[in-house]
Amino acid sequence: MPAILEAFQVEIKDNSNLDAFGRLRTSSPITLFEASHQYGIVVNDWRSSTTGGATVTADTDQSAAVLQAGTASGDRAIHETLLVSHYEPGKSQFISMTGVLGAAKANVRKRVGYFDANNGIFIEQTINTISIVKRSNVSGSVVDTIVPQALWSVDKFDGTGPSGIVLDVTKIQLFIFDLQWLGAGRVRVGCSVSGRMFYAHEFNAANVLSTIYMRTADLPGRYEIENTGTAASSTQLLAMCFSSASEGGVNPRALLFSASNGITTIGVTTRRPVLSIQPKLLFNTVPNKAIIVPTDYSWI
Repeated sequence: MPAILEAFQVEIKDNSNLDAFGRLRTSSPITLFEASHQYGIVVNDWRSSTTGGATVTADTDQSAAVLQAGTASGDRAIHETLLVSHYEPGKSQFISMTGVLGAAKANVRKRVGYFDANNGIFIEQTINTISIVKRSNVSGSVVDTIVPQALWSVDKFDGTGPSGIVLDVTKIQLFIFDLQWLGAGRVRVGCSVSGRMFYAHEFNAANVLSTIYMRTADLPGRYEIENTGTAASSTQLLAMCFSSASEGGVNPRALLFSASNGITTIGVTTRRPVLSIQPKLLFNTVPNKAIIVPTDYSWI
């Protein structure tokens, strides 16, 4: 009998087996940057800033950095990766971070995610709830779009969702983020539990927003604790590991530049630098996040 062939399409249900572009995760991710605290706080990987009585210290027994705020209003500690992870256009970017938020406390706010002062995605804990936040300064001012746990679109992690998981942030968590950027992509946020990835919420921009959802996806991994008022006691946030990867290969784009001392000679009698280079702070008035990679040097 003659066979009748009909065109058909096989689709896979949208879940963690698909990357941010809806592609089946079949290839190995390529690490863009990773950092841990196994040997303390490595200054080549991390930088910290503190305000008031806040501190950032190493706990090598837990392979962690301990961010601690005292009781005074305004105490703040920020601990973030020294380098940003550059987004590869057209590829899913996958970020994983581990840490312990701890119990919620009045007038204390904790954040973990892929963000800086102007843009990014992060998980935020206050006394009221756990929220997933999208930050953008596309409008010229920083705007945080805050989605509380009760409004998470995929799984509320309260035991009623598809995973059946009840999120317990007093325990160590492996938070996951994946994103398209291209200005118009989507972002998913969730957790990895028992070796499986579960998403809690997603932000969509294409056919939804009238402009890009954040100005850049070249961002650091960041942990943050801040007292928004007087706290009853000191509070800690534990930061463990950060990893960012491109799901689909890496094709770095770069421009070649050179630097020299010209004909000026530098006398050297002790160990000292003879040439230093760094990126400009701003490029076309925008914060410059370029990374310099030396490829060659010579001397006369």
